[in-house]
Amino acid sequence: MKIAFICGSLELGKDGVGDYTQQLAKELTKNEIEVLLIAINDSFIKNTLLTSQKIDNKKIKILRVSSHLSELDRVKKAKEQIHKFKPDWISLQFVPYSFHTKGLPFTFAKALKELGDFRWHIMFHELWIDKPEKWSQRLVSFFTKKNYQRTGIHYSTKSGSCVYCI
Repeated sequence: MKIAFICGSLELGKDGVGDYTQQLAKELTKNEIEVLLIAINDSFIKNTLLTSQKIDNKKIKILRVSSHLSELDRVKKAKEQIHKFKPDWISLQFVPYSFHTKGLPFTFAKALKELGDFRWHIMFHELWIDKPEKWSQRLVSFFTKKNYQRTGIHYSTKSGSCVYCI
């Protein structure tokens, strides 16, 4: 089996979901699952990086795409690696604030369609700010909660996380 993971950033120690994704990838490779990691909006780098990690004689390919590129260019770079890798599944580790500074990535889903026809697993993390302090944060949090409730996607109100497979 081959799984491509997409998250916002893969800077170790700076992005909890990125750290989680890397740890998950390491464990999956121990079970003979091939993994590709893609950080599609990495603000910790200026230029796109294509590297690999070796874990127990198994290679994990890593693509880190700079947030300095346009959304279209970031998706094109991801698409190129995904089509070379040919995954059975794409797992999107979705954190709204990883893909838009205000947590409102309205065009992101449409951009992801450009990746092609794959089986998708989506893990939603930190869907809203739990205790917003600013008026604007309260407004965004309110509408985000309402939007997810309207979709029928089930989530944990305690953690703000949920899983959805397509």
